[in-house]
Amino acid sequence: MRHGVAVSASRRCATGSTDCGRNATAAGPATGHSAFYDWLRQGRHRAAERERHDQQRVEITQQAWSEHRGVYGARRLTAELHERGHHWNGKAVARLMRLAGIEGAHRRRRGKPRRKAASTATAPDLVQRQFTATAPNRLWVADISYLRTWEGFL
Repeated sequence: MRHGVAVSASRRCATGSTDCGRNATAAGPATGHSAFYDWLRQGRHRAAERERHDQQRVEITQQAWSEHRGVYGARRLTAELHERGHHWNGKAVARLMRLAGIEGAHRRRRGKPRRKAASTATAPDLVQRQFTATAPNRLWVADISYLRTWEGFL
């Protein structure tokens, strides 16, 4: 019984303890409050240290990128940095490239072939945009957007 409440067997950790907090390990119960706040303070220190470390890594990454005329992307730059002795993974290099504001060259996309506009002049407007006929069989009008022939479209 803990604090006047019975703890069921399903609530027990693998260690047999009833203290199954987030920080509980197989070795023992959860970490205390003071240890949590120590870890939190270290996190701020680590963030500042990581920022300094990242700045050095960004400079190395920018130098390698500029030596290859700004063409290399994260994959090729990772391989280049491996050859130089910096064993950083691809995601880290991509993150450093984002921090530095650099990116690799993109391949050009080939556009779809466009049909050239017909160079022939349009037919003269013999009707003068008047589509009502005065008598039967006097006015013939047709609307053809294209006409396919063996030689191509007209």
